[in-house]
Amino acid sequence: MDAAPDFHEAVRRMDFEAIKQYLAADSDCVGQLDRWGNNVMHICVAGGASLRPLGREIMEFLLMKTKVDLLQCNFEGYDPLDLAIAINELSACELIDPYWHKQLSSKFVKNEKPELHSISSGPRKSSGSKLEPK
Repeated sequence: MDAAPDFHEAVRRMDFEAIKQYLAADSDCVGQLDRWGNNVMHICVAGGASLRPLGREIMEFLLMKTKVDLLQCNFEGYDPLDLAIAINELSACELIDPYWHKQLSSKFVKNEKPELHSISSGPRKSSGSKLEPK
C-alpha cells in the first residue's frame, strides 16, 4: 500500500509526529510525488510552512534528516527553491538554499550534469512535452 498520499497529508497538516512515524516506517516516502509532481518540500513551501515555528522545524528536520530531492521539478517545472522564489517565500529560500547548492554540487561531483536554468527564464520543462497530473 502506498503511504505517500497520507504522508503528504501529514505534511500539509504539519503533524510532526505523523511525519516521523511515516518516515520511520518507510524513509523512501519522502521521495514520492503528489498528483502535481510535488515532493514533500514543494508541499512545505506552497503551504507556507517556513512562516510558522512548527513548519520551520519540520522543514529543517526534512532537510537535515532525509534525502528529499531539492532538484526535483514538479509538473510546472519548479523545484522547491524555484517555487519559493516564485511565490516570494523568502524564509523558505533561506532554509532550502544551502541544501540545494549542496545537492547541485554533489551532482557535478558525480558527473551527472543537472540541467541548469535561471529563475528569470521561467521554470524548466522536461523534453518539451506538457506533463499532466495523474
